[in-house]
Amino acid sequence: MDNIINSAVIAAGGSGTRMGGDIPKQFVQIGGIPIIVRTLLKFETCPDIDEIIIVARDSDIETVKRISAEYKITKLTHIVKGGATRQASVLNGINAALGKFVFIHDAARLFVTTEQISEVVNETHRFGAAALGVPVKDTLKTVK
Repeated sequence: MDNIINSAVIAAGGSGTRMGGDIPKQFVQIGGIPIIVRTLLKFETCPDIDEIIIVARDSDIETVKRISAEYKITKLTHIVKGGATRQASVLNGINAALGKFVFIHDAARLFVTTEQISEVVNETHRFGAAALGVPVKDTLKTVK
């Protein structure tokens, strides 16, 4: 573990109440694969990420362990309990990180690419900090 420079903290502590589902959205399956796995695989396959820390609700830790093992998330070093707020949860993840640089990502944001992750890592190394932003889509839909 001496070579860890870049740590990814994946915030997976949401309850999914705003979405209105029976399960937290990070565990909803798309094409038979949980959203959290689709997100984790991006960080797992990114050559610039050395370790992954997942922050989860206490009641979801065993599920996260099982899913991570099933999908062979080998960069996973810690699964930590979330806090009372998102800020407290992310801090718990940061405190578990071994890397010099820590990158925070939401488990339910599965459309990030490994190229985007690498770009943020490279810009962070260059400038000391970086954040990813993407243009909004000009789509408006009406539902009756």
